[in-house]
Parts: sequence; structure tokens; C-alpha cells
Amino acid sequence: MRLQAGARDFTKGRPRSQVFPHDDCRKINSAPSNLPASASSAYNSSMPNPDSITNLLKANNAGVSAVKANKAFIAMGILIEKERPSSKYPDKIKKYKALTDDGLKYGENRENMTGDETTPYYFKDSFDELLARLQDHLQDQLKDG
Repeated sequence: MRLQAGARDFTKGRPRSQVFPHDDCRKINSAPSNLPASASSAYNSSMPNPDSITNLLKANNAGVSAVKANKAFIAMGILIEKERPSSKYPDKIKKYKALTDDGLKYGENRENMTGDETTPYYFKDSFDELLARLQDHLQDQLKDG
């Protein structure tokens, strides 16, 4: 209980930049320098405000779950499933998704805090085009049965 009170006191009245100094770094730098060229090229200032697939599907009333969309994006070559060793269990493999070169037209791969995997985020400005491609792909799958 005392530890929680101390944590609250630490942040109380302090500017956010002092409590979370990494926020300012993200604002100043448009792309992390440690990303591969193909990933950092996706940081495009003309396509601001990337968002998660879940949020964009909901906002566009797509009627498709993020899981179904991700499976389709893998089949379409927009996403690729990558693997890394588990940090907790060295004999286990963790899977994660990343945008391919084709997918980088629609979003960016954001590194997580530990830097060992990425999460795809999609540009709102180009999401209509991506959603149309997704819907066409899903329709084709229904036809092929």
C-alpha cells in the first residue's frame, strides 16, 4: 500500500515529460533509427495517425474481426507472421505479425518496448483502399468455397 502511495506522489504535479521522458523523443524523431530501411520508410508524414486494425475495422463498420482480417492479410501478402524466441522460456517460440513491403503502403511496423517484435499500425488515409482489397479477397474466398 505504501509503495502505491509513493508512486502516485512521484507523478503528482510533475509534467508528463518528466515522468515519461520517452514521449518527447517519439515526438521529435519521426522514425526510430534502429528500424530496417523498409520499415522506417513507412513513417510517412503525409499519412499521419496510424491506428490498430481493430479500431479501424470498428470505425469503418467493416463487419470483420481483426483475427479474420489478419489471416486474410497474410494470405494477401500484406502481413507476414514472424517468430522470435520467448524471453521467458528459451525453448519456446513466440509469433508476431509484421507488415510486408506491400503492406507498408498501408501502415507501419511499430517496435514494442523491448524491441524484439513489431505491431502493425495502419494509416487512416489509406485504410479505405486496404479495406476494399480485404473485402474483395474475402468475397473471392466465398466464391472459391
